[in-house]
Amino acid sequence: MPGIYALVLLLFSVLAHADQADVLNVEVTSYGVSRYSFKVTVQHGDTGWDQYADAMVIFTEDDNYLFASNLQHPHVKVQPFTRSLPNVPIT
Repeated sequence: MPGIYALVLLLFSVLAHADQADVLNVEVTSYGVSRYSFKVTVQHGDTGWDQYADAMVIFTEDDNYLFASNLQHPHVKVQPFTRSLPNVPIT
């Protein structure tokens, strides 16, 4: 599983108009041959609905897109926050 650690370094990307988020912790769990779960703790300067970290995006270590998940709401009062991406297919 050494390749997955390089993948995690590029795990969180902010698609909003704000600054990028700081990834504080990542836990990766393998489920079978090509399924993974990611638990990511992030800190970001969310200000409300107009400016917040709105997605987690997974890339390979050579910047190929693999998977994305939208975050449904801002986390103004809960910083840092943790979100999980279960059952992510990575082949």
